Amino acid sequence: MKRLVICILICLACTACSALTCRELKRPGSPAILCIDAPSQFLTLGIFVPNVSYPLSGTAHMAEHLMFGSSRDLAAGELDLRLETLGYSADAYTSYDFTCYTCILRPGDLEAVCGLFAKALSSPLFDEQELALEKGIIRDEMAGKGDRETEELRRALLKTVYGDCLYGLPLEGADIDAITREDLALYHSLNYTNDNYVFVAAGPVDDEELIRVIGGVFPASGQKPAATAPAMEVKSGVTTLSRGGYFGLAAPMAPGYLFGESVCCGVLTSLIYGLVRQELPSAETGYRHNTGRHASPFTLTVKSPEAERVCLEAVEAVRRGSYSDSALEAAKKLQLTDFLTRNQTGKNLVYQLGQMYILHGLKGIGDYTDFVSGVSREDIARAAEKYL
Repeated sequence: MKRLVICILICLACTACSALTCRELKRPGSPAILCIDAPSQFLTLGIFVPNVSYPLSGTAHMAEHLMFGSSRDLAAGELDLRLETLGYSADAYTSYDFTCYTCILRPGDLEAVCGLFAKALSSPLFDEQELALEKGIIRDEMAGKGDRETEELRRALLKTVYGDCLYGLPLEGADIDAITREDLALYHSLNYTNDNYVFVAAGPVDDEELIRVIGGVFPASGQKPAATAPAMEVKSGVTTLSRGGYFGLAAPMAPGYLFGESVCCGVLTSLIYGLVRQELPSAETGYRHNTGRHASPFTLTVKSPEAERVCLEAVEAVRRGSYSDSALEAAKKLQLTDFLTRNQTGKNLVYQLGQMYILHGLKGIGDYTDFVSGVSREDIARAAEKYL
């Protein structure tokens, strides 16, 4: 068992910074379990499914939706219904690198909730009628995300940088109608295995009870598959596009397995964003840097007549090192605040821990804040030379 201490801001009646201990529980026959004590009478449970075999674009997201459909042991919608009879509900989220299912529950219902998820995750039927219905739901879901012009520009930038590999395509898929139940079944067989799952629990946790229940419901063989990187021919350096009054730039940053470099790149992209915001405080600015295990796309989109000049000058300032120390400190604070504020609730804490573990391993959980605080001008210069 390994113990790592991370400082997380917990908002209670009075705000204080508390040292919480994240533990990795390892026992033969049990999948990976992370747990953290948090002040709550409820237990927040996250079940993470890392992509170990990168799927046809869109299959991971479609599989997530259909896990709530028919399975060998549950009828369509029965997972939600049976959770509701216990007083709970489930959420799910898919990224390029993993899918996460979360549920907030009373500790005494852990075995019942795990049993329901095991029935849903182990044997989905991927019914043809349910598949057709979910294709329409996902289209509507993605169409309602953010400003259309900004989103289209961001997607065009990612396609230019990453091409037709997973990171260059939308989560719903390049052609959602092309996804078949056979694609879903293959993806499920490669990724939805007990050995691949990562469990994260936050709240009034009991280590031995977690191991007993999770190891009993999701027995593992200890033969966890190794992740394979998607085939990529990445366009290096800064890519720029203009469209419909918007200007955007993108660049591939350090992937998650290069932990120190990826943290530094997070500060670097926040620095560029901050310099742009100083010049265009009222402009519509979209900043995204999503660290992934094998790729970390950075995009910045702005709607302003001056946008192109300001964005390119900001990139050049970072390349030359012609920015103030206060700008660098502000970029580090943005990264740290984003990290800490995501840990204000049990649900967000579980998601953050699982994501950090999958992207960076245990080192990422324990050392993230120290790495961000320690990023220097020299670190930024090296990262800018390599990635910009």
